[in-house]
Amino acid sequence: FLKGMNLICPEQYNPADFYIKTLAVYPGKEEESRKQIKGICDTFSVSPQAKEIEQKVQTEITTVDLFTKSGSSADSYDDQTVLGFHVRRPLWITQTFWLTWRALINSKRNPKVHTVRTIQKIVMALLIGLCYFGVKLNQMGIQDIQGAVFVFITENTFPSLYGVLHVFPHELPLFIRENKGGLYRCDSYYISTMISLLPGFVFEPLVFATISYWMIGLRPTPEAFFTTLLVVLMTANTAAACGCFFSAAFENISIAVTCLIPFDYILMITGGLFINIGTLPSYISWTKFISWFMYANEALTVTQWNGVQNITCEGPPELPCIMDGEGVIASKSFSVSHLPIDFIGLASLYCFFHIAGFTSIVLRSRRK
Repeated sequence: FLKGMNLICPEQYNPADFYIKTLAVYPGKEEESRKQIKGICDTFSVSPQAKEIEQKVQTEITTVDLFTKSGSSADSYDDQTVLGFHVRRPLWITQTFWLTWRALINSKRNPKVHTVRTIQKIVMALLIGLCYFGVKLNQMGIQDIQGAVFVFITENTFPSLYGVLHVFPHELPLFIRENKGGLYRCDSYYISTMISLLPGFVFEPLVFATISYWMIGLRPTPEAFFTTLLVVLMTANTAAACGCFFSAAFENISIAVTCLIPFDYILMITGGLFINIGTLPSYISWTKFISWFMYANEALTVTQWNGVQNITCEGPPELPCIMDGEGVIASKSFSVSHLPIDFIGLASLYCFFHIAGFTSIVLRSRRK
């Protein structure tokens, strides 16, 4: 169209800059600029290009109206015939595949973020390994090892928990528009978003745990090492699932953080990190069953101390002395028999938070 008006974009010139320059109002030349703009607009309004665009716009408006006037979305409409064309919703697996592809592409566009996060995990693992380097199996070593357990849990909880709060609030307007337009379903969108986040929540905890585990000098058996990796991995992903739930439930990140902090604190306190869970009052002790801190704490404690037969006693005889691993586990009000329950608890919380997050997304799409 512009070429027809002898307005030709020069070679090696950014077309976007050329269009802006052509249609801009220049200071000091306002009247002349407005006359040029009016002439371009008047000519365009009767051009074949304008008629073609208007026809396409009307077609899209008609199509969207058929889907949205009744409050329908991609979760509710079926195959329809629109303007003589058969409109068929893509298969669920197709929607999920391309949404995952798009989410991974968006993630790939910020390589520095992933690089910085990975470097941060490596640096934290090295620092923690240096602090706890070469723990000994004695009375003071009990506190050291339990301190390392605390760091393993918290370092893989808080970055995962708060690192995903921005996911849904930032994407919500785009999701609402595309879902209402019938492009994809809520479950396809939610699952694809979780899949795109999964590589980071697998790689980073494993890197952290692998480096710090051997530097600290924790139990040097393959079973203990791989059990620790599994617990750390499940802890990070359960915390991320909780963060996704709060991200989906609140439109504003500030409100999500405000509501998450007290919830996070009560789970951390009743998880046995700062209090013996056997001393919890009955009116609050039930919260330990919804705390991944408790399940992870018990699982890691049992992994490190189960089967340890002799712990060196040092110091004055009047000081308390725990003679073996069973004594350490009992002192925390934990039990070896609870280890399978701990894994079931972590998996159950992971599923629960994701179901709650998905439900929030569905309700959000129906309210808009």
